[in-house]
Amino acid sequence: MGDAYRTAGYLCPSCPGGVPLREYGTRLVCDTCDGILLSVEDFASQVRGREVRVIDDGGATRACPRCLRPMRGCVLAVGPRHVHTALVRCERDGIWFGDGALMAVYEEIGSGGMGPGSAGRGDGGFGPMYGGSVGWTRAARARRLPPREHSEPVPPSELRDRRLPCPNAACEGWALRFEVSRWACDRCDGVFVENAALEALAGEMTSQPWQLPPISGGPGERRCPACASPLVVEPLEGETVDRCAEHGVWFDPAELEGALQHAAGVETSPERGSWLRRLFWSS
Repeated sequence: MGDAYRTAGYLCPSCPGGVPLREYGTRLVCDTCDGILLSVEDFASQVRGREVRVIDDGGATRACPRCLRPMRGCVLAVGPRHVHTALVRCERDGIWFGDGALMAVYEEIGSGGMGPGSAGRGDGGFGPMYGGSVGWTRAARARRLPPREHSEPVPPSELRDRRLPCPNAACEGWALRFEVSRWACDRCDGVFVENAALEALAGEMTSQPWQLPPISGGPGERRCPACASPLVVEPLEGETVDRCAEHGVWFDPAELEGALQHAAGVETSPERGSWLRRLFWSS
């Protein structure tokens, strides 16, 4: 059948609905979310022999796609650098880099981390990792998008060196995963966006400066992942969100896209929705 053959025997732990994975050598690849299962040794070989340490980060609910055993949360240290991207690991079968997380890890440790054969490749070296031209990562695809008419850089995160817990009570302090412009929860799919990043994203869509309105709601049950103050519950661009005046806004699943659409004054459509997802969820 070849390496591109997908088998329903292995299902993506990140995608809803039981998306089958593709076997590529010893790796399992999801062509829907760009997730990949790598052994620790395999990952270490891709970072040019730098020491890789796996740091346990607590329990996880996801099952390993290969052996179905529960995986545990983890973070990586590559050489002297501590990587902030939250991951999950099976003790036997390796690390699951879900939803394009592998690219986020490489961005954190620097482009020099790619293994032999990556230099000069138009896909950033990810072709061999995912199985040739079949396995482009979301980040590699995003680089080929035409430049946007209005593009303000997203400010660097002021919280990047911290470990932020998910404010959703059902997640019991599950650590948020930082990716470029937002903090995402892999358990409930909620998103925490720092105030400056949200204003930059909305400004990019509206092609003009956009500012968050003053806080006007009342305190809710959730707490800010940065300062633990009660988050204020109030409407924002057509969605009910949880806000911290100092640090950022918590969006439950689908709320962020709805708010950005409302801020830009656009109607929901498949074409617009796809563009919005690339705007915010592309790493």
